[in-house]
Amino acid sequence: MDNNISRILYEVANNIQWIATSTYNYSFYEFTQSTDTPYNLALAFLANYERPADPNQPARGTQAEYWYEYLGGLPPVPTVTRKRKKFPWAVLTNKIKKQRTFFKNVRFIIDKNFNLCL
Repeated sequence: MDNNISRILYEVANNIQWIATSTYNYSFYEFTQSTDTPYNLALAFLANYERPADPNQPARGTQAEYWYEYLGGLPPVPTVTRKRKKFPWAVLTNKIKKQRTFFKNVRFIIDKNFNLCL
């Protein structure tokens, strides 16, 4: 679901996918900021974003009103996302380098038959 929302936000920011109609003549950004009724906004999204063969779908508006009321008629609370700490590869790499002592001062050659020559 987050990917879908991210995609729609990308489309809002770049003004793509949304084609304003004469009935709902506002930009995608204006749509996201609108205080119009849930019924009208659902039909606007249907007409300007989804653009189905049959745009006459009043049930979509009715469903939008239902869910708006069910969710309390309040704007959604943003979720808090924590930034993941990156793994300190540089620290780990240095630690491993210090532990590698077996071949540190040994000189050897591997010949063409993969024989170890000291």
